[in-house]
Amino acid sequence: AEIRELMRRSAVELVAETSAALKGRGLTVAERLLEGHPAREIPRLAEELDADIVAVGSRGLGGVERFLLGSVSEKVLQHAPCSCLIGRWEESGGGAAPAASGSGRALDVILALDRSESARAALDMLLSWPLRDRARVAVVSVLELITAYRMDIRERLSPLWRQERADTKTFLEEAATALRGVTAEVDTELREGSDAAEEILEIASARGADLIVAGYRGTNCIERFVLGSTSERLARHAPCSVLVVRERRELQAD
Repeated sequence: AEIRELMRRSAVELVAETSAALKGRGLTVAERLLEGHPAREIPRLAEELDADIVAVGSRGLGGVERFLLGSVSEKVLQHAPCSCLIGRWEESGGGAAPAASGSGRALDVILALDRSESARAALDMLLSWPLRDRARVAVVSVLELITAYRMDIRERLSPLWRQERADTKTFLEEAATALRGVTAEVDTELREGSDAAEEILEIASARGADLIVAGYRGTNCIERFVLGSTSERLARHAPCSVLVVRERRELQAD
């Protein structure tokens, strides 16, 4: 009972401290103190409040722990009825905190796009932010290749592949043009590879990105157990914070 009371007091102090910091930024804040498993209680509250986004921190687990249990942030991402921001701080300089702390450095953002509805929702969310030239955005798309038995060579020679590549380039440039209305420094990158998540993570590492924004595309239970969805793998392995945007119509179908 004494330990529970100490934990409760600590939680109350943390909530009050965080609330005061947010109110200092001019935000309207409501406080809740929940009891139970975070991975269950957070999505439940998000549904109760009809939330647009859940923000959680990432606490790394070892490979065995993650395989057996999964981290809280990953479970919240899987079960939240809305978009999810997983904040990650890297001592080496990654993470969204430096740009948000008033250092004057532009936030480096990667927007990972395909032509799904959830990816379009991710673009719309980024367009709604008051970036005002305080962000550098790379709009990225990956055309996935089948590399077994050198099928990628045949794919690249196909007229259908060339058309898909041209259409994706056009789609990326249209997204970049829209984003230049909210921040000037926007570029595009189209990659081809067998693993979209790996390609995006490589770009994030090379840029020293602060944030990856991607749409959520769920997988069935077997695919998630074996591979995980692209968005879940980004959330797990990214060297920076990750915002996974869920499209409302998709939520009703899940």
